[in-house]
Amino acid sequence: REGFGDFIGALSAWGYWICTSIGSVSYLVVAFAGLGMFIDSESFTLFGDGTSFASILCASIIVWLIHILIAKGIKEAAYVNLIATIVKVLPLILFIACAIWAFSPQQFMHDFSGERLNLPLLEQIKSTMLITLWVFVGVEGASVLSAHAKNKRDVGIATLLGILITLILYVAITALSLGVLPRETIALMPNPSMAGLMAHMVGTSGQILITFCLIVSVLASYMSWTMFSTEIMFQASKTKVFPQLLSKENENKTPISSLWLTNIVIQIILLVVFFTGKGYSVLIQLSTAMILVPYFLVGGYLIKIAFKEQAAKDGITITEEKYTNDDKDFKAILTKVKGQNPQAIFIPDYYNTIGLIISQAKDLGITAQYFGGDGWDGIQTNFGAVAEGAIFASQFSPEDKAENVQKFMKDYQAKFNKEPI
Repeated sequence: REGFGDFIGALSAWGYWICTSIGSVSYLVVAFAGLGMFIDSESFTLFGDGTSFASILCASIIVWLIHILIAKGIKEAAYVNLIATIVKVLPLILFIACAIWAFSPQQFMHDFSGERLNLPLLEQIKSTMLITLWVFVGVEGASVLSAHAKNKRDVGIATLLGILITLILYVAITALSLGVLPRETIALMPNPSMAGLMAHMVGTSGQILITFCLIVSVLASYMSWTMFSTEIMFQASKTKVFPQLLSKENENKTPISSLWLTNIVIQIILLVVFFTGKGYSVLIQLSTAMILVPYFLVGGYLIKIAFKEQAAKDGITITEEKYTNDDKDFKAILTKVKGQNPQAIFIPDYYNTIGLIISQAKDLGITAQYFGGDGWDGIQTNFGAVAEGAIFASQFSPEDKAENVQKFMKDYQAKFNKEPI
């Protein structure tokens, strides 16, 4: 919102919240898919791939049990999550140790270039990008939940350590696995493939251990993500991006209204999963793809901050003024702008509003250079006289019959001997 305004901020917050809700459901689905490895057989299927009736029923019960736990207090739930984190990290370390012991350099180098996949390297990278990103989705949760930290300075350290530890574990498990069994064999294993690898290395006991810890892990992750989703809605409601009703807390300082709405949405998504039969892979792809938009906007905002800081170092002062979609009289804002004697004014809006702003600015005697984006397209015919001398960037089409476009085409071809892109 700070970077791109209230509307984009609201859409980003809603999308981010829904994305984390979908991600929460994916944990429940894979947990019961893992449980099915213990209970299901060739002649009897109870949990299946985590989308069966029994899976959704049990997952729904867990949703509301964890709802009760979180409602008793965020900090109390965090202690439970800490214990679960220890339980899930230790087996990962055990797996890495076993994989180092069973590692075969010859197996690791088998089809190292991936020729048997018949895919270019770039395509191989693209096919794994969403799954790789999923591993790191939510690591920013430390900053979202930072309001509950005793020491706010610990949040940055926790985020950095979280990324580094996750990266080390992810790379170690992925790379070492390829030195234990061929890629083709691992690809055919059901989730969790680590369980199949442990069964190969140490027998059934290893498979049972990994599967058990996976169930503990994903249920703990589900609780973390529910807290995460609830906090997103709660913080957004305090800044009026979400309805203020969602900022209500109970006696335990838990944002209870946000928690209720989050879990109702999670329950609805579980029902959708049951009726569509879409499992873990589809859910994480959907969640990861959705979260790219907020990540992109955050990246854009950071570029904006960096640009302003660099401008300040170069002796350039950048200030911002905001207005609403309903505003028609901009003289109060423009009077403040005039007092700063600006050399340039950038207005990222549409031509009908820009025409009003520039007209009123010139009435006040502001003589700055005006700049804009593609929303300005049309100002030439509607406010041409007022906007004379302004500069804006817009889309280009070589098929445009406008005289200046065709002249540019000819001049470009004459100079570079090719058509502009």
